Amino acid sequence: MDSKLENIFSLVRKLQNEEPIDVSEENLIQQIKDIELELDNIKDFAQLDMIEKLFSNQVLVDYGDPIKDSTLDVIRKEFKDTGGNPDINILLSKIEAQDSSMKPMIDSIKSKLVSITGIEPKRCTEKGGREVVVSGNAMDTVTKIKFGDKEVDKSQFSDVVEGSFKVKTPAGSAGECDVVVVNDSGESNKFKFQYDKFEFTSLSPVRGIKPGGTLVTIDGSGLYNTTGVTFDGNNATDLQLADDGRSLTVKTPSSTKNTAIDVVVTGDVALTKAGSFTYVPFAIVAFDFYTDSTYGTKEPSIYTSGNDLYGMVTGTGLGTATKITFVVTRKGSPDMSISIPKSDFVAGTPDTEIKFHFQGFSGTKTKDKTKEIIIEDASGNKTTAFPWVTKLKGGSTHRRTFTVKLRQRGGNPAKQLYLQYLIDTLKQRLMKLRSALPALFTKANATKPSTETKYTDVAKKFISYYIGEINEYDKQLFKYLEQFKLDMEPTLMIYFTMKKQDLIPIIKKYMPAHPFAIMNIIQLKKLSAYEKFKKNYGSPPPQFMGVLI
Repeated sequence: MDSKLENIFSLVRKLQNEEPIDVSEENLIQQIKDIELELDNIKDFAQLDMIEKLFSNQVLVDYGDPIKDSTLDVIRKEFKDTGGNPDINILLSKIEAQDSSMKPMIDSIKSKLVSITGIEPKRCTEKGGREVVVSGNAMDTVTKIKFGDKEVDKSQFSDVVEGSFKVKTPAGSAGECDVVVVNDSGESNKFKFQYDKFEFTSLSPVRGIKPGGTLVTIDGSGLYNTTGVTFDGNNATDLQLADDGRSLTVKTPSSTKNTAIDVVVTGDVALTKAGSFTYVPFAIVAFDFYTDSTYGTKEPSIYTSGNDLYGMVTGTGLGTATKITFVVTRKGSPDMSISIPKSDFVAGTPDTEIKFHFQGFSGTKTKDKTKEIIIEDASGNKTTAFPWVTKLKGGSTHRRTFTVKLRQRGGNPAKQLYLQYLIDTLKQRLMKLRSALPALFTKANATKPSTETKYTDVAKKFISYYIGEINEYDKQLFKYLEQFKLDMEPTLMIYFTMKKQDLIPIIKKYMPAHPFAIMNIIQLKKLSAYEKFKKNYGSPPPQFMGVLI
């Protein structure tokens, strides 16, 4: 394209300097049209440098629009300020702020650009088959979607609208992959999607009460494909799946066993953790210290008042508990283990609550952290160690929250918009150049005035032939032009025009679909002129024949 354009620009420069060229007007116009078609087919952003250079070419600058150049400066600055990856909405707002008349064109360009703005959910297992919603622009024009090197044809889409469609993911390998959608205008930006292994790595707590109902969290990956969980072959209830697939929760079924049992998670396959869970008579749900014997105000740090320590444990199956033990981690000192016998328990709600008043404990307020709490019964059965962390006096408790922020990588709709903007603007300039060519050709090929000779008087009479009355050839000309349904104005313009170079632009303007008609028109005008001159002045001398159209 570079060499073709340079050749065109070279010819146009000659015309601008009023120099005749050896290429016809029709041929040069067709060359420019061919370039416009080539611009329509450019989808590769790698050709941006070549497109940008065209804007600095003097020929196209001559047919440019200063407003568009200033808008282009806004776009270039936004690309520079964002490291070449601008947000499309911000870019559009800045373009409109620069030139509001650009909005229809920008909206038209945007409607043709296919881009992905989101995929929900954002991951699936290696097995695939998970239905996802792909959102973005021009989704109703998408012909296929690619997950890495796996393609899914539009025949597999459902619920297709302009802004989204649904599709089931193909199988893939664990890890990130690029997702792109494709339509007739090309590929979209790349959007990251995650393939996970279906794994069961751990569970917590690892103990629960025999009546069941213990809330257990199972960790792993790809767990959103889980269809069921069993404890020793019995189905768990209240299955809740995390969106990211890294965990799930269930409530345990009841059991009569005292030994460790197997936990099985079923999804893509059945995953087993042998001996990973044990049923116990009771379990702790919560543990708090209080400021006094009313148990009304929680104390965020270990508190002693008059050598007394107040606390409350809530849970299930606590009616058989005989001892509470908690371990305190102290900064700069060994861990301290404190046991509270049943004799120090204060009456609470049977099976669900134990209040204790541990007398004889000496100490002061501390910022130490409780490491764990364990309850046991007379038979030596123990609960799972329950972690509890004191809140620092006057401080605040922070809950860790995990959020996933997906960022588009690779292509960006703004880049496509930029490329399309440049191409559309170039096409407009090339169209202006095409429109200007007839005048350039006329000027470059204009007949230069010559000095008068002894034939001047005869020539003046000769070129004024149209003053004579209409002859048979004039009538044929009018009848011929009538076939093209021309108005009186263009008909008279054709009749009175004496030079071929002046006649061609008129034919092109009023008879663009009939360029070959000019040969018939010229022939009729020649015959008419010859007859008129012969009638008034006799047969024209040979040296004047060239003046006859």
